[in-house]
Amino acid sequence: GDSYREAVSAWIDFNQNGTFETNEKIFGSSSSTTATVSGTFDVPSNASLGSTRMRVLMKYYSGSGNNANNPCETFSYGEVEDYSINITNSTLTMDSFNDNNVLIYPNPFKSTLSFHLPNNNALRVQILDITGRVVTQIDNMTPVNKTIELHNNSHLSAGTYFIKLTDKALNTTVIKRVIKQ
Repeated sequence: GDSYREAVSAWIDFNQNGTFETNEKIFGSSSSTTATVSGTFDVPSNASLGSTRMRVLMKYYSGSGNNANNPCETFSYGEVEDYSINITNSTLTMDSFNDNNVLIYPNPFKSTLSFHLPNNNALRVQILDITGRVVTQIDNMTPVNKTIELHNNSHLSAGTYFIKLTDKALNTTVIKRVIKQ
C-alpha cells in the first residue's frame, strides 16, 4: 500500500541484433516520481520487421541519483520484464481509427482510464460489463491533443469491462477489454 520513488525505462531492439542500444531507448521517467508514468514513441522507418524484444525496467530510487538508464544493469529492488512485439509494415494512416491506433492505459486501472487516439474526432464512449450491458455512456467526448481521460470510475466494481469507442465522424468502432482493480 505504500508508494515508492521509482524510475521506469523501456527499450525495443529495433535492429534485432540482440542488444538494447542507447538509440533504442523509447521511454525514461524521472527517478524521483511516485506517480503513474506513461509515454508514446515512434517506430523508426528503418526498424527490422518481425518479432523482436521490448524490455521494461522499473527500479527503486534509493536517493543515489541514478535513473534506470542501463537495460542490463543489476539492482536490489525493482523488476525487469521482456515482451515479444511484432513490427509490421503497416499501410495504415495515422488518422485510421482501429485497434492498432487506439491505446487505453493503465490496464488494469483503479479509477482513471486514459485513451491515446489517432485523431481529435468526437467520440461516443461506452463502458460495458462482462454481459454486454452499458454501465456508462458519454455521447460527445472530444479529445484534446488526441487524448481523453475518464476520471472517477469508482462506481465500477472490480472485474472485466469492455470499452467501446465510436468515432462519430468516421462511424467506426473500436472495442477494448480492460480490468478494474
